[in-house]
Amino acid sequence: MKGPRFYAITNLNKLADHPKDEAALREALKCIAEHRQDSVLLTYLEDGTTYDVPFTIDVAYQRLGIEDRTLDDSIILSVYQLKVDPPSSQ
Repeated sequence: MKGPRFYAITNLNKLADHPKDEAALREALKCIAEHRQDSVLLTYLEDGTTYDVPFTIDVAYQRLGIEDRTLDDSIILSVYQLKVDPPSSQ
């Protein structure tokens, strides 16, 4: 399931690409926000801001791209470090 920040960022990206579609995009986002009764999306529609929503464990693993939840802590830390500071390609 995609989180509220995904929808807000997607909305911003689409708006940047197609500014004339702002009303339709806002209406689509409003429909999703109201259907889900999502405070993050509703706040975004009101003032254009999002705030940090606590991650669920599912989102945390997904954000790091980790499928195997039994990985050793050292491997999880290595994955994190690679995401934060990817090796430069030379």
